[in-house]
Amino acid sequence: MLSFLLTLAVGLAFGLIGYRFRVPAGTMLFPLFGVALMNILFDAAYMPPEARIFAQMICGTVVGSMISRESLRELPRISRAVCMLMAGYVVLAFSMGFLINRISTLDLATSLLMCAPGGASDIALITADYGGDTPTVLTMQIVRLITGLGLIPLIPMFLTRRLIDAECPDHSPGCMPSRPAPRVDRGPHRLRDTALSGLCGIVCGLFGRWTGIPAGTIVFSLIGTLAFKIIFGIGCRSVFLRRGGMGLNGCYIGSTICLADVLTAQKLIIPALVLIAGYLAYCLIMGMMMHRALGIELRECLLITSPAGATEMSLIAADMGIDCANIALIQMFRVVLVLLIFPQLISLALLAFA
Repeated sequence: MLSFLLTLAVGLAFGLIGYRFRVPAGTMLFPLFGVALMNILFDAAYMPPEARIFAQMICGTVVGSMISRESLRELPRISRAVCMLMAGYVVLAFSMGFLINRISTLDLATSLLMCAPGGASDIALITADYGGDTPTVLTMQIVRLITGLGLIPLIPMFLTRRLIDAECPDHSPGCMPSRPAPRVDRGPHRLRDTALSGLCGIVCGLFGRWTGIPAGTIVFSLIGTLAFKIIFGIGCRSVFLRRGGMGLNGCYIGSTICLADVLTAQKLIIPALVLIAGYLAYCLIMGMMMHRALGIELRECLLITSPAGATEMSLIAADMGIDCANIALIQMFRVVLVLLIFPQLISLALLAFA
């Protein structure tokens, strides 16, 4: 019990530091590094298994609440782009996963999960359900995020001006003009909505856990919260719950990292190179395909295909003078669909190739 309370205290302190300095995802990354450092130096970090289950419920609740009725009304407009993006991600992630499994000592579950283009903490949380290596998956997911945030936005700067259209022509077939992003509902009943949405997420998550389906806790929590939001218009509206969930995720993942993981980090060099090369090639090829097939501006397509977060890519788009409405919507649907689709596909792959 003392180790658990000490782990939470360290996570809270580091989370406040991350929040204070406005580091992107700092409320998760700082507790993660703080608790991991504590465990590496003193072998004293501890988080009970129930913490992971609760963190999955919070994650499912927050992600499920991202989609609103307004977002669904936009789905027909962006459906072709979403379908192209997800089909490409499935092919890419499983191709890289099987390749990494062949050329390294990593097991198949770890290899597939490290290539999944979802949220880093979300994927790391469900890794234990498959018997995968959580620290390794998290490390590679962070590599993927760094690639998406730091390298892919540089690609448009090296393209010739001839390849980039200034705007989407009105006569282009399948042209998808940008529209304003859906407005965030900021009504007076934030606490009530968050409590009801959280209760729905917990009940559905417990049911998913009871079914025994891999990643059932987070998937059922997400589906239940999403349905609750669409039917009643009620979703999680508390930034504190999201930050608290991120902090809990960071504490749990950090507690799984020990000195042995650090000493064996060199085994990840080749998988990391495969991951970076694969995502860079995918974003360039898929971006040009979407540009030609849908008539979207090439720079916008490259940012749409980036395997990073919706918020971060929208901010980068704004800095580049690109309308970020399409980027935010498609990236948002990507996060939700990856959590719904990839766990089931990975389960099938493990059954087929075990």
